[in-house]
Amino acid sequence: MNIVTLMILGALQGLLEWLPVSSQGMLTLLMTLLGETPSIALDYAIFLHAGTMLSALVYYRNEFKAMIKEGTLLKFAFITTLLTGLIGGALYLLVKDITEIFGTSFILIIGLALLFTGFLQLRKKSKGLRNEPNTQDAVITGLAQSLSIIPGISRSGITTSTLLFSKFNGVTALKLSFILSVPVVLIAQIGLGLLESPALTWEGFWGLMTAFIVGLITIKALTTLAQKINFGKFCIAMGLITLIPTILFLL
Repeated sequence: MNIVTLMILGALQGLLEWLPVSSQGMLTLLMTLLGETPSIALDYAIFLHAGTMLSALVYYRNEFKAMIKEGTLLKFAFITTLLTGLIGGALYLLVKDITEIFGTSFILIIGLALLFTGFLQLRKKSKGLRNEPNTQDAVITGLAQSLSIIPGISRSGITTSTLLFSKFNGVTALKLSFILSVPVVLIAQIGLGLLESPALTWEGFWGLMTAFIVGLITIKALTTLAQKINFGKFCIAMGLITLIPTILFLL
């Protein structure tokens, strides 16, 4: 994959990461439609998350400093990340096997996952008052977040919705979701490195840096937009657009 293509994909990652629409699913789908194998497309999509991880780290730097210095949220982040890493890692290997077995038919799974994300978004409530997570919240959130390794299931969408269902207020839920993205994506990048991902190239680096710059520029505006607009219908529409032509083609 050339530098220009990866920079465009990086820019899309920088925009879509802050919206509950599954940037991983969208990028995997786009690359697959452009002729990339689903397995490699998935690796690239996960790799580009490192760029927006850095954006979140810079934007929420004060929160991270407080978390490390005072220990606030540290236990919550540790338990959540541990569960996500263990279960998400196993799911990643399963998803990779599925993409290699089913090839482009894997697009059907992305479509179904987008429908799931959409319906989840439509059902979420934001009237809670809680601000401080406990161990139970960490376990539930970690289990939910691990599902986001499936392209089409939005990580920010499923973690935010899980916290909202647990009676957290909308602002806290969204902030916790993006704070959690940093350790989770970091572990994912370490895993990809150990597995010798094809995305770990000079061209991939430029895509990652584009994701970082665009993500840092857009994070404030798009997270604010995500609080005001429910993207459930958008995800459902994208899921249907993905499913219907694919089913007709396979028939």
